[in-house]
Amino acid sequence: MPDATTRVGRSLVHHGPLNDRVYLLKLDEHDMPGLPRMLTMMARREGRGKVVAKVPERHRQAFADEGYVTEATVASMMDGEDGHFMSLFIDMMRKAPLSEKEAQIIRKSQASRKAPRQAHEVVELEPKDAREMARLMEEVFPSYPFPMSNPDYILHCMSDDVCYYGIKKKGKLVAMGAAEMDSANSCVEMTDLATRSSHRGMGMSSSLLMHMEERMAERGYRVSYTIARSASMGINMVFGRAGHRYGGTLSLNTNISGRMEHMNVWHKRL
Repeated sequence: MPDATTRVGRSLVHHGPLNDRVYLLKLDEHDMPGLPRMLTMMARREGRGKVVAKVPERHRQAFADEGYVTEATVASMMDGEDGHFMSLFIDMMRKAPLSEKEAQIIRKSQASRKAPRQAHEVVELEPKDAREMARLMEEVFPSYPFPMSNPDYILHCMSDDVCYYGIKKKGKLVAMGAAEMDSANSCVEMTDLATRSSHRGMGMSSSLLMHMEERMAERGYRVSYTIARSASMGINMVFGRAGHRYGGTLSLNTNISGRMEHMNVWHKRL
């Protein structure tokens, strides 16, 4: 059963059993300073193991006073103000260290500054592509934190400030990615990068990322960030090579590919 998106006060929250968390997507100023406590109470009421919140610097202390800790920071994420991913661990088993392999992936990705090249033609995807996009996401990810295997969900996202891009070979979609735009804060999350197994190792994610960042910069977005699986050398290298900076790791944060995983935050000034 996928997690749901709802309002707590006026703030937007994603919550449910799949990711076993309460995730504050968009904070509304009208809900401060009481929002941290409301999120904590919601998580305890639902029996969730973790709360994670995207918080501007000006409200960081209010969350810290409620017991939240900063797991990752994105410079200038919120209309020029630093943004923090702050977490409250209700189930302390969710606060786990990185493995040596995951730490090595971060080190190698930080050291890699090989300039990517636009090796593949990238097109903007349209509503007519939604079914094929959903099939691709279902093929690549046994589980995913959002219901991307549902074409109706993709259509909803398309109508709500998300641009999808893809690479097609012989008319078939073989790779895709999304730019989730936050116009109020002039930042964009690069997400939903997926490539069919038959076309991996060809630099398609790098081509998608380069194209998406160029399009978003043209639209006036100033900061790009992503939340990437810490166990995947490939996806972390894509962002490291593209000049992104490592901002921190969200511990056992996301149910993806059939298990709960650590997620690395990478960010870049466009």
